[in-house]
Amino acid sequence: RARTGVFFTVTSSGSPVPEASVRVFDPIDPTQYDTTILTDQFGRAYFPHEASSTMLPQAYQYEVKGVGYQDGSGTATLVLNEMKSEEVSLNPL
Repeated sequence: RARTGVFFTVTSSGSPVPEASVRVFDPIDPTQYDTTILTDQFGRAYFPHEASSTMLPQAYQYEVKGVGYQDGSGTATLVLNEMKSEEVSLNPL
């Protein structure tokens, strides 16, 4: 069975942005979910990152930061038992 979650791909001008910080949080109650991880060498990050962590089918806010890039942000609305894909393009400073 698929997990409820979100898969980020962070790029700039079509190239991956490795080691970008991706924060995903519950905007209504951040104590319920607030996690930050770094993208891999291909600019990818998966949430929930830990096997024991779960995400609810609801809207989450995200913030993406990379050294030398303008910050990115947005909303990802998750669906039960589906992995949502979010593509974030960062602009160089």
